[in-house]
Amino acid sequence: MKFRCVLLALPVIFVSCTKKENVDTSAAVADGPPALVQGKITYSGKAAEPKPVKMAADPICNAQNKANPATTETLLVGEDKGLANVFVYVEGNFKASPSTEPVDFDQAGCRYIPHVVGVQVGQTLRIKNSDSTLHNVNAQAKTNSGFNLGMATRGQTVDKSFTKPEIIKFKCDVHGWMAGYVGVVNHSFFAVTDAEGSFTIPDVPSGEYTLVLWHEKLGERRAPIDVAATGPAFVYDYQQ
Repeated sequence: MKFRCVLLALPVIFVSCTKKENVDTSAAVADGPPALVQGKITYSGKAAEPKPVKMAADPICNAQNKANPATTETLLVGEDKGLANVFVYVEGNFKASPSTEPVDFDQAGCRYIPHVVGVQVGQTLRIKNSDSTLHNVNAQAKTNSGFNLGMATRGQTVDKSFTKPEIIKFKCDVHGWMAGYVGVVNHSFFAVTDAEGSFTIPDVPSGEYTLVLWHEKLGERRAPIDVAATGPAFVYDYQQ
């Protein structure tokens, strides 16, 4: 399967979006006033309808989702081709201290909510169990220290933080259908696309950078961007 990604601006400018191995990933240094980076990510390839998640193995999970069954979140594409749950971040040499506000990562309805979330290096990720059943939080980190812990009590929270940038997959060993992703970056210039594929990253210093897109099924794409105080919105399209 081959994907192509384009960058559209107004007036229309096409910039190729390449695979990781074909790009010079050296980060640029911020050199200007802050600007807003916003845009929309789409997928014009074929996307199957989300399927109901089978939770019969746990009566509590099954009962919680009986009225409104949970569906798979691996590839969510809207009516206008907007692609949800893409982790978007600016790659650059930024001087930033981690936010003191924790980021919530909940286990609710026997799912990880949000499905994809971002956190800064050193920032607190507050993992919560909102269900009346045992969950097992398995953080499958590669460059950070992973962990595997049980959370048996409803309302229980555990605080964790990470020292290095990476995207970490979280699983639950008790409920095999549960999966979520935490994007760890060393600054605050990141976002996750909403159900319409839209994203907004405020206060990015003007300059030339690489914008990185990551999706759990479609993979990683990179595109050069020139952030200016009056810059246009960007549109990226993953294509089959």
